[in-house]
Amino acid sequence: CRCLDRSLFDVYLFSRGGLVHGSWRAAICRRYGLSMTVVVTGAGGFVGKRLVNFLAEAGNEVLALVHSMPPATDMHYFSNTRIKILEADLLTFDPSVLPAGVSGIIALAQSSHFREFPERAKEVYEVNVVANLRLLDWAVRTGVKKFVLASSGGIYGGKRDVQFQETDDFPVNSPLGFYLGSK
Repeated sequence: CRCLDRSLFDVYLFSRGGLVHGSWRAAICRRYGLSMTVVVTGAGGFVGKRLVNFLAEAGNEVLALVHSMPPATDMHYFSNTRIKILEADLLTFDPSVLPAGVSGIIALAQSSHFREFPERAKEVYEVNVVANLRLLDWAVRTGVKKFVLASSGGIYGGKRDVQFQETDDFPVNSPLGFYLGSK
């Protein structure tokens, strides 16, 4: 509903401006039933660590899936008590270990070997495609309401002077072409 979307946007704007602080923001989310339990894959990445922090500050419970524990310099992103870190390798990860009651999944993870083509092509495919299919299948079977699969800005190509069209080709015969196709 537009009213709810606008209210969420207002809460976000006010919170960024310092008018609504952490505990108030969380209280507003709980009051209006906006709090969710969210699983974020790729939570240790550039976008992921910022997203889990934002989601937790907004009053959501967050399960942050990381390939390896974040370095000490990044632990401030995970300091909110609403964030639980789960170290998992998506090549072998079984989503059935996730808790019941997950409201949404945000899939940001990618294989760290995306530049190693064709040597690591199978692993790139397993992480970027198969792992997400396992998560999506689990989400459908358990009633998860929202699933967001992040792609890569690279799919839009290197054009800078003209607008990208969905019908434009991207180079599939390059190492990044395989990676981009898997995203």
